[in-house]
Amino acid sequence: MKRNLILFLGFITIFGFISCQKEYSAEINDTPANGSLQSDLNKECLPKTIGGTFIASKMLDNNNYIDVQINVTNPGAFTIATDTLNGYAFKTSGVFTDAGLKTVRLLGSGTPLSAGNNLFVVSFDTSFCLVQIVVLPAGAGGPANFTLQSSGADCLNYSVAGNYIKDVTLTPANTVSIGVNVTTIGTYNISAAPVNGMTFSGSGTLSSTGPQTIILTASGKPISEETSTITITAGSSTCSFNVVVTATSIAADYYPRTANSNWSYEFDGNANDSILRLVTPLTHSAFGNSWNIFAETPDATLGLDSSGYYRRDGNDYLEFIDFGSFFSLDDEYWTEYIFLKDNQAVGSNWTSPSITGTSNSVSVTVRIKATVLQKDAAITVKGTSYPNTIVIEERVEQFAANTWTDISSFVGYFKTYYSRNIGMIKKEYMGTTGQTESSMELRRHQVF
Repeated sequence: MKRNLILFLGFITIFGFISCQKEYSAEINDTPANGSLQSDLNKECLPKTIGGTFIASKMLDNNNYIDVQINVTNPGAFTIATDTLNGYAFKTSGVFTDAGLKTVRLLGSGTPLSAGNNLFVVSFDTSFCLVQIVVLPAGAGGPANFTLQSSGADCLNYSVAGNYIKDVTLTPANTVSIGVNVTTIGTYNISAAPVNGMTFSGSGTLSSTGPQTIILTASGKPISEETSTITITAGSSTCSFNVVVTATSIAADYYPRTANSNWSYEFDGNANDSILRLVTPLTHSAFGNSWNIFAETPDATLGLDSSGYYRRDGNDYLEFIDFGSFFSLDDEYWTEYIFLKDNQAVGSNWTSPSITGTSNSVSVTVRIKATVLQKDAAITVKGTSYPNTIVIEERVEQFAANTWTDISSFVGYFKTYYSRNIGMIKKEYMGTTGQTESSMELRRHQVF
């Protein structure tokens, strides 16, 4: 089937290339942990916790740390570190024993040389995120004195960020910005009483006097659809802000999975070479999740073949796939991987779980690295313009000589186009020279 050519062309030659590299087998079997640091669209680490007070000319101790979160896709040994700025840095190492979201503490070391704001880059595997540390002047370090900016009982000029949806767990994207007036610099720690299943809290350092802004992060899960009033207190000052909780999510869908939704694709501009793809009403259970089953056929009179298992988790779109077959290994290796994130900025990337297997008696370790090439782009396919399209590039990386190496120059790579509330509108196999060698393009669609 032509679809299989699109999906596997380029990967069937991977191991012809790898089989010439037997000297790497020992290093390949010593696979380190891999995964990605969690961050927002501005690459700020999320969620993050900054521990301790940072004071110029005062040596850091174990109370000075950064907590960051990592989505571990392959367990193993790890080292996570920042760059060195203003005389100090953060670092940790250890072993991840299993995959999933992990919170890791990086301990600070060194002595801040001067007061000010320091923006650190936290690095792990091929990912990075940013953390800003405020260093107070020498001699400072106690609690800050400040009052909340208010107008009557209301917090003045507050700004609520994120979506608040009944029965949906809040994330680090759910925040409120509050204005304060600082009279004495220092640290702060604020936590509001729970309302409608939500709690707002935050801590940090206020490094200068006068009007400042603090950010409180929400946690919990909204219980009811309503406008909730949240009250916060700082010293003798109190004010309130409102959070609107809706009944259903208003988020867009870049890969619809509603039953009977269907799409027709044409291969390589040939009107006589096409395929119908649809979502069946059936589901498959794996990895503790329910997956929508897709099916396809080049001729409706011949019946349908299964063509994949898909689900969505917030802004992440995942496929349950046999990477063993995908990479032409000797054995099956079923796993889930994120093929699309709809909330990432251009240039953001992540990796699939890595797999180690054999081909022609050669042990290899490979993974897919996905990168956002375009976001909210208008893409024309067969004369139709599709706005709000995300373009994802997927390249194969091999672990050899203790490093991950892009092997696109040997096997090519894929570019896939996803349009909001429509789904995949185009997929291209880019050859080893970076030119399009094969493609499938959307002719028609029906989303229920």
